[in-house]
Amino acid sequence: MSLSGILIRFDDIHPEMNWEIWDEIVNICKKKNIKPIIAVIPNNKDESIVCSKPREKFWDEIKQLQNLGWGVALHGYEHLYTEELKGIVGLHNRSEFSGLSREIQNEKIYKAKQIFIENNIKPQLFIAPSHSFDETTIKVLLSLGIDVISDGFAIAPYRDTNKMTWIPCQRWRFGFDMFGVWTICLHPNNWSKDDIDSFRINIEKYKSKIIDFQTAHDFGKNRKQPIYENILEKVIYQTAKLKFRFL
Repeated sequence: MSLSGILIRFDDIHPEMNWEIWDEIVNICKKKNIKPIIAVIPNNKDESIVCSKPREKFWDEIKQLQNLGWGVALHGYEHLYTEELKGIVGLHNRSEFSGLSREIQNEKIYKAKQIFIENNIKPQLFIAPSHSFDETTIKVLLSLGIDVISDGFAIAPYRDTNKMTWIPCQRWRFGFDMFGVWTICLHPNNWSKDDIDSFRINIEKYKSKIIDFQTAHDFGKNRKQPIYENILEKVIYQTAKLKFRFL
């Protein structure tokens, strides 16, 4: 392994998000040349994450961020949970995809991707709401030309036997271990001003460790996962599972 660092990921980006907070995050990232992954919901129907009136030029702003080198992910379709299944990753017992037929999953992901395309944006990766998707989801993604997923508890990005590149997502707060690529998954819609201040402090503290999506992808796209990393992945998963059990 020759790459180590922190990759920042923001989930639940959509036209009716918490714009007061998000605009501050964007300004901080631009000022510090931070290029995070943003998980964009194409057609949000989840009322629990509606925080403001729709931003009229939402898709134009997403395109601008992508042009700056931010990784733009397709974050499900409507962000609605219809199934009580954990899927491959196994964290939350709710899903927009796991357990559904290939036909239904294909329809959802195809429609989601078309919304991106209609707005002149190519989704660079897939992020499932609540980390829940199954083998069928992977087959559908590959058939529709999406071959990168941000999820799982690997120690570093790698490509599996299906030719899907996995960029792991193992943390929900700032921190860094001695080696590995650590994605920090953040949900800004419920942030306060104190959270913004904390984010600014952490960016200063960890800036030398922060990498971007393209760097992580280029490292993992032709890399097989060694056996010892597969073992470490299981250990990290059990730790994360315990964490969510007591939340």
